[in-house]
Amino acid sequence: MPKRKIKQRYNTRKKVKKEQIPLIIDDISEFDKTYKCLAFERGLFGSKEENLARGGKINLPELVLSEIVRESLPCPYLFKLTNNERFCYCGVNEFVAPPNTIELPSWMLESLKIEETSNVKIESVELPVGTYLKIQPQDVNWLNITDCRAVLEKSLRSFSTLHKDETFPVDYNNRTYHLKVLETLPNDAIQIINCDINVDIELPVGYESAKIKDKTQERKREISNNSSTYLGRGYRIDGKIPDLYIPPTPSGMVREELKKGRPDYKHDIYELCFKLDK
Repeated sequence: MPKRKIKQRYNTRKKVKKEQIPLIIDDISEFDKTYKCLAFERGLFGSKEENLARGGKINLPELVLSEIVRESLPCPYLFKLTNNERFCYCGVNEFVAPPNTIELPSWMLESLKIEETSNVKIESVELPVGTYLKIQPQDVNWLNITDCRAVLEKSLRSFSTLHKDETFPVDYNNRTYHLKVLETLPNDAIQIINCDINVDIELPVGYESAKIKDKTQERKREISNNSSTYLGRGYRIDGKIPDLYIPPTPSGMVREELKKGRPDYKHDIYELCFKLDK
């Protein structure tokens, strides 16, 4: 039986390699804009508005969020506000500000030396996680707070960043205290979001002068008490004048020798003295 020839059919079509179309990725991962600034409205003490007005976060327009996501900015979103040579760092609270404006605390406006509706430059930054923080209260009355560390810890929850030589407010018991940052590690500007950080609190500004002032007032009080010693005669409840009364002797004068039968009204209460007749 003759063998059947099998014709192999080959695909004459040439295999075309699929060209790899490179993905177009925007390498720009920075955000640099200029907006008008508005101050937060102050609310009641302890309210959300009050915490925002005393915190370290800002509100941005809604369109900024889509731009940040498109540019793939790293989280958390941190920004640097600049006005000429003055600057400060901040985090973002919400994207609810009016178009072309940013809302920020009033103390930031004072720090930047600008007024409302003025233009301020804002740019994205990356800051290292803080490990050490040294601050100094600017008011001696800070020492009157029973647990100042607990008050500080609660206030720092409203902040995302801190930098050296920055002065920020802390509200407690209807009073505002200002604290200055003396040192931060590992950098002059750090982020403090969800991190364990060692905090040192220096003595307040003016503590030594206040201490000297207290000593001076105490000394004046002692002098006035000594100078107002009553040197007159005492009286009994029944109206009779005590015959054996000896007025107290002023300091610097020699007390006269007591005669027999006259008690010593200036004796030491811890000392017993018996005089025997000669």
